[in-house]
Amino acid sequence: MSCMTFFQGDSVIHRLDPRVKVVACVILAVLAAVSGQTSVVGLVLGLAVILLSLAELPFRPIRRRFVRLNLLLLLVLGVLCLSMPGAEVWRWGGISVKTAGAIKGAMIVLKANAVVLLMTVLLGTIEIVSLGHALAHLKIPPKLIQIFLFTVRYVDVLHNERLQLSRAMKVRCFQAGMNTHTWRSLGYLVGMLFVKSLDRSERIYAAMKCRGFTGRFYLFRHFAMRKNDYVFIAAVLMVFTGLAVWEVICRIY
Repeated sequence: MSCMTFFQGDSVIHRLDPRVKVVACVILAVLAAVSGQTSVVGLVLGLAVILLSLAELPFRPIRRRFVRLNLLLLLVLGVLCLSMPGAEVWRWGGISVKTAGAIKGAMIVLKANAVVLLMTVLLGTIEIVSLGHALAHLKIPPKLIQIFLFTVRYVDVLHNERLQLSRAMKVRCFQAGMNTHTWRSLGYLVGMLFVKSLDRSERIYAAMKCRGFTGRFYLFRHFAMRKNDYVFIAAVLMVFTGLAVWEVICRIY
């Protein structure tokens, strides 16, 4: 399990400069998140699908990720359809679906899929260490980069610790149920994770001090822009400008 999956490959998207992919992902994701026009969000989602086809990513992990995402979004959509005030579009007994809630929920579904797909294609094709170096070259504060790299690395470590504790509970014939014993056991599991994380952090800190860590990560990876990088970022900026102008026109008229 990885909290941030890296998809290996040698596609056009994989060969782009990591800094270019980070900038492209940020500006397109922000545009999709703040847009109030369905057409703009739909076009960003379509662009993300095109980039996905160019990246040649494996189908099964992508499908599994988006099935889980959209199951959660269906719950959000259902809550908005039932709770927001407005004109009714459908009624069954005491349950009524509102038009405003359906529109708002559909927009949230589109935005979430567009942003997650952009991050999957553009950030998921950057190795984690290279992503940290790219953020440093983009002048992101070093403390934030360190927090990011440590989080990515040690969320996986804590996940593996949880798996070990869960296996130990199953070996001792633990079966989850809606009873006091289950909740007490899960509480012990969470408590042991906190204890193990504290112990692991102290050992990691001591090991880093022994290796001369002074609070700074040095940059060993440097990037060079190539023709494909300039073409890609220019195309992204043109798309961004066009969609932003269209967004403003739609809001005015």
